[in-house]
Amino acid sequence: MIFGMSTETYTLIHVVISLTGIGSGLIVLFGLLTGKRLDGLTALFLATTVLTSVTGFGFHSTISCRRTKSG
Repeated sequence: MIFGMSTETYTLIHVVISLTGIGSGLIVLFGLLTGKRLDGLTALFLATTVLTSVTGFGFHSTISCRRTKSG
């Protein structure tokens, strides 16, 4: 359980947010290459990029390294 959701549901939400960010980023990149300003899609790209990072912290880490043990 992560934030009251099953791990599968949380992972699906995280993946959908990530794919939305990738898709909007590619469209914004195309706009940059063609000289078109896409303010709405740029905002969507930035928001989904931040949400991807934030939701990524919700996953449980099974990897232990020296840095996490010492501090």
